[in-house]
Formats: sequence, structure tokens, C-alpha cells
Amino acid sequence: MNRIVGAAILAISSLLTVNALLEEMPMPVELESCLQSFKLKNNITNIVGEKLFTFCLNNFLWKTERIRWSGYNVTQADLDYFNRLVDRLLYFRPQEETRTKRQTGPGGRRVPFPPTGRRIRREYRRLPDPERALYHRLINELKVRGIYDLFANLHQGIVINSAHMGPSFLAWHRVYISLYEEALRQLSPQVSLPYWDSTLDFDMADPSESIIWSSAFLGNGDGVVVRGPFAGWTTPIGPLMRNTRSESRLISKDDVNNILSQCRHADILMPTAQAQNDIEMIHGSPHNWVGGQMSMLNTAAHDPVFFMHHAFIDHIWWLFRIRQRQVCGINPATDYPELTTGGDLHHPLRPMDGLSRFLNIDGFQDYWETLWFTYEPSPTCSPQFPDCGSPYLFCDGTRCISRTRDIIGEFVPRGMDGEMNARRAMGEAQNMPPVGPKFIALGSDGRSMSDTMGRTGMLTDVGGSSRRAQLGSVGRRKRSAENELNSAQTTQLPLKTNPSSTPQVVSKPELTPGNSLNKPIQNTFFVNGVADVKEWVFVPVQVIHIKPKEDKFSVYPVVSGKADFNQDFYSISSPALDARIKQGHPKEFSNCKADPSGAAQVVLQSVGINYMGRYSEFAIIDSRLPIASSMVYIGVKNPTNGMSQAIISAHDHCGRVCQPQCIVHGSSPPSYKPCSGAIRLSSSSPKMYGDTIGDAILDIWHWSGNNPKNSIDDIQMVMVCKKDDAWPWN
Repeated sequence: MNRIVGAAILAISSLLTVNALLEEMPMPVELESCLQSFKLKNNITNIVGEKLFTFCLNNFLWKTERIRWSGYNVTQADLDYFNRLVDRLLYFRPQEETRTKRQTGPGGRRVPFPPTGRRIRREYRRLPDPERALYHRLINELKVRGIYDLFANLHQGIVINSAHMGPSFLAWHRVYISLYEEALRQLSPQVSLPYWDSTLDFDMADPSESIIWSSAFLGNGDGVVVRGPFAGWTTPIGPLMRNTRSESRLISKDDVNNILSQCRHADILMPTAQAQNDIEMIHGSPHNWVGGQMSMLNTAAHDPVFFMHHAFIDHIWWLFRIRQRQVCGINPATDYPELTTGGDLHHPLRPMDGLSRFLNIDGFQDYWETLWFTYEPSPTCSPQFPDCGSPYLFCDGTRCISRTRDIIGEFVPRGMDGEMNARRAMGEAQNMPPVGPKFIALGSDGRSMSDTMGRTGMLTDVGGSSRRAQLGSVGRRKRSAENELNSAQTTQLPLKTNPSSTPQVVSKPELTPGNSLNKPIQNTFFVNGVADVKEWVFVPVQVIHIKPKEDKFSVYPVVSGKADFNQDFYSISSPALDARIKQGHPKEFSNCKADPSGAAQVVLQSVGINYMGRYSEFAIIDSRLPIASSMVYIGVKNPTNGMSQAIISAHDHCGRVCQPQCIVHGSSPPSYKPCSGAIRLSSSSPKMYGDTIGDAILDIWHWSGNNPKNSIDDIQMVMVCKKDDAWPWN
């Protein structure tokens, strides 16, 4: 580590005794092996460090089954019920027996037909308001009946291994979302599963302000979901919640183009695809961007966003298969990547876990596209054709971009008024008819847990509609979905302003002051099957940020009465400092840009090694200064009932990975060395954590008279964040 970084750490940290009970430990072998495998073909200059580490971390969790816990996996009774449901959803039409023989699947097996017929999937914002309202209502109907939770619970356990990290990823999810869609259409064949094209939001200045996250669409994206069609939902880890834009990013058009530049499935699927073309790796970013349940594999499907996101991934695959036929001269149905062992979970002739009526290869067959569904292309525009086909999209002359939620009069109140309104909204949600699982005899075992609501922004109602009455009509009235659609209003939602179809010239999206920092992260406080803040303790971690030299803030020194526009005041340094700060050219998020205010975020995360649970937090850094620091209190499982092992990692707003530094025990003066970020934490005295955030703060701040004094005696880990292209996981 550079001397200046060491000096900065020494100036703000002091040595712990050697009997400290928060200790570094080696990185788990599986995680280290994954990182090393990427090092052989990639480096930090051609792949974003945060993206790579997240992939390997999830890979480690999936393969070691540390994501499981007792009582949460799908029971055999659940699977039996689901198979009976599938048998009712699928059938072979007797009058078309000749056709089914002609369209056989692998091994001569007959082809399944969708009972409700072929459907067209459209981008979510292209749905007319009545159809979108019906779609929301039908999802709630599935929730009330317990069918939604049954589908969501399939996306866990062994499925995490057999439907991810290999060729069957696309196939399994195609069958999965198609059966889910058919369950919706059994209630009303007038709906189909829309897809959420997140590239339309990626191009916004702030995607978290998209109309998608309004009560007329998916509901709020900042904390516990208290507005919209899914307000008040419960999941196996507590209330439905989101933390949009707290980490990662959405899919860009460049990502899609990279995938569509390839010809073979092996070029876009693990384990053979290059990172920039890997559709599964690309698909993971919006999962983490939405946050909450969506960011965890075992719970992702409990947020209805999941199915629309995967419909978009399937839409990209649909485009890829068209390219295979028309450009590459390849039959998609037979282009299943080769595997080295017949016992592989992704073997083409292995039955799909949870969907045992199908083989992995079945998802590659053409009959899904010829008999089950097709896609309406994602909205596009040009100067000659500036209409995006939806009042919720606008054309900037060359591309369609989502409108913000204020176009329909919604906004996020600030301060105490927003807090009080959010609490009123949660009170309304708690008075609604229950939307929990209905099939207790088939394995529902108290998986829905309550939680207190954290601080969250509040969205106002649209059109004066009553959410309570809307959901109540699902649970209390027997009314056909077709009548619901026919009786719904036929006009679009009232817009705050009248969107023009003429092109609107906008500059390249930039984050404006005051918008670049996120709201506080709403954690689930879920660990080993229990959602309770008392199951967590808080460890102080210091973040040291070294400013990239190219970051400027348009503040100029004044010399002899004149502003010197050739220099940036915050970039003026001493030769000695400049000589010690070295930087490289690591790959960064494409939308990376310093906030004009100088405020920046560094996101930290702890993930359990010997327990199921994760915790996220961010540090606010003054990125104007050459070197700045901040303190974060990161959650780890309470070690009272046994030692906790976790991995703590950090990255800045550009996706650059921070280097963990652990104290060298016995050094005097204290010094730090690079470490893996993996720690062991015990409850023996002296404790190296706080039972609450307040306790952890008191370990760092001590009172001298009436004023607090910073002693930071209990810091054992420091995250050093700098623009470096050296491999950070040596």
C-alpha cells in the first residue's frame, strides 16, 4: 500500500490488542477459485470489478448451498401440487393428434399446447391502462389463492444450481415464466406477461424516478412497498421491499447489442461466454439494482418485477434465436452447448428441477415461439417516426426513454411529511385483506413474517383510487376478469402535462446535484429464516477514498484578482502528494460520473459464509478531497449462538472494487495489510461490535465533557477505494 494511504490510516486508526475477537480469515476456496479463473482471461481493465466479484460471490453461495435453511425449501407436497397444476395448464388437443406427432420434442415426446392459445408479449408501458390494471389484479388473485407463492418458491434450493450458471439458464426460465403466464391467463386469456425493458430506464438521468416505480405501475422502489398494486405483500423474509439504485445498474442497449453480436449459445451462456456477452451475468445486474427480495436468488421471484424482468431476458433470447436462423444459419433448437459429463445438472436430457415434466433441452425447442408466444418489439423511434407508442415514453430524437413518475402527478415528499404519509400508507396496507399463502396443508409453515417499516419515501395516489377497495375486490367479490377489463376506464391515466409526439432534444443523461445520492438502504434484517434486527450486530468499518485525478468540480483558484480556469481548486496538490497517489484505468460503469456537489457513495456489503443473510450500507464520501474518509457500521449475524463468518466487500459508485485492509496484530505503531475481507466474529469479551448502531457508535466516539471525541480504537478493517487496475484479490 502506498505510504500516503498508510499514513492516512495510521492517522485515524489505532491498534487493537492481539486477542481481538474479530479476525481475518482466508477467502473461501470456491470464491477464490472463481476469481482466479477470471484472472486467466480477464482483468480489471475489461470487466467492472463489482460485476465480477458479485458473480463469483453468488457462484460461491449457489455451489456451497449456503443459501438454504431448514423449513424453507419446497416440500414434496408442494411439487406434487405443482405438477398437478401443470397437468391442468397443459394439454394435447385430440383433434390435432396428427399435428402433435408432426411437432414432437426430443426423444419423440409430444409437444405441449397452451390451453389459452398463443399470446403476444409487449413492453409493460405499452399496455393500455385497463389491461395493466387487470394484469395487476390477476397477480393479486394468484397471491390470494396461494398459487403465486407456489410459483415463487420454486425458484430456490437445487434450482439455484440447476437453472443458473450453465446452458439451462435460459431454457428453465422460459418454461417457468410461460407456465406462470398460463396460470394468469387461466383467470383471463385477455392478458399476457409483459416484459420490462430496463434499457428504456437505463438512459434516464435517474432510473429510480421512472414511472415504473409509481403506484400506477409497480409501486414505490424505495424501501418497504407501501404504494401500488403490491403494497402490503408479505414474503418468506418479511414485507416486500426494494432499494432501487442502491447498487449495480440496469441493462444498457450496448449489453443487448453485445449479446446479439454472437452466433452460438455457447457464446452467450456460462461457463463458456465472455463476460461482456454473458446473458446470465448481464441479467443479474437489474436484480441487484432493484434490491430487496429481487437481489437474492431464493426470494427473487417473490417480487412481481422478477417475471417481467425475465420476460425481457427471454425477449433478448428470442431476438438472438432469430439472428441464429437468419444470419448465422444455425438451428437454435439443436444448438445446446456441449457438456463434459452426463451427470451435469445442465445436461440437455436431465429433467428440469421443479418442472419435471420438461427436460432441459425442451426449453430450446421452437414450439414455444410457434405455439405459445411471440414478442412485440421494444419501442423505438427516430426523427421521422418520433412516436414511442405510449404516453409513458418519450422520444429524444433517436431513442425511446421512460418518463418520470411526476408526469402523472406523483412525487416523493421529503422530510417528516413524507415519513408520516408513508406510515399512513403502511397502516392502510395492514388493514387490507390478507394476501398470504392459502395452502397451509401443502407446506406453508409460517414463512410470512412481519417487520417494522424503515424510513421510506411516499408516493401519492393517482386519480384518487382506493388501494384498499381495489385489493378488497379481489378477495371478497366473485367477478370475472373479462368483465373487469370491460368495465375499466378506457382512457389513459391523466398526465400532468400533455406529452408531445415531437422529438425532444435532451443531452446525455447526467445525475444532477441532490439526485445522485440514494435514500438510506432498507435492509431485510433476515438471517437463517428469521427477520429480526435483534439477530444482527454492527461492526465499524472505515472507508478511505482516494480521488481520481481527472475528477473536477468547477471551482477555480483566484490569483491576483483573476480566476484561473486552467486549474481546479480541489485538484491543486503538493508534489509530494501527487508522487504517492498512483492510479490506473479500471473498467467502470458506463454511467459513472462524479456528482457536482462532491458527495459520493461507497457501497459496503456483508454476506454470511456460515449463515444465510446479507446486509448492505453505504458511506458518504467527500470526493472533492485528494484523500477522504468515512465510517460505516456494517451488519453481521449476532455471534451469541456461535461464531459468525462473513465476507465484507465494498465498491464505489463507478463499480471500482475497494481493497480490504486488516490490522497487523502486534504492530506498533499500528499498520495494515491487504486481506480478503473474510472475517470471524465471536461474542467473547472484549466485543468488537455493537448490539445496535448506537452501541457501535459509542465504541468509536467517547465524550470529553459535553463534546464527543473520536478515538476509533476498535477499527480492525479499512476499505481503501482508489482508481487502480491492479488485480484486487491476490
